[in-house]
Amino acid sequence: MNPNIAQHFDAIEVRLIQSHVIRYSFHWQDAQGKLKQRWDNAPHHPELPNFPHHVHNQDRSVHGVITVPDIFSIIDQIEKAYD
Repeated sequence: MNPNIAQHFDAIEVRLIQSHVIRYSFHWQDAQGKLKQRWDNAPHHPELPNFPHHVHNQDRSVHGVITVPDIFSIIDQIEKAYD
């Protein structure tokens, strides 16, 4: 059994036939509550490429992300970490 925890939050706006994500945060932590990674679009790193999309890493570094993540890409990244 894998003792890691993943949390997901999306704020979604729907207008007529279109929908898009306004805010998101994907948080992955170990069983002790220590951050593994967190992907989000909080607007606190304007210096990063593809602002506001970025990832917080276990070593406390923050990097811009090229592709905006969705729940499927996050699950894929977590699974690859255990392959």
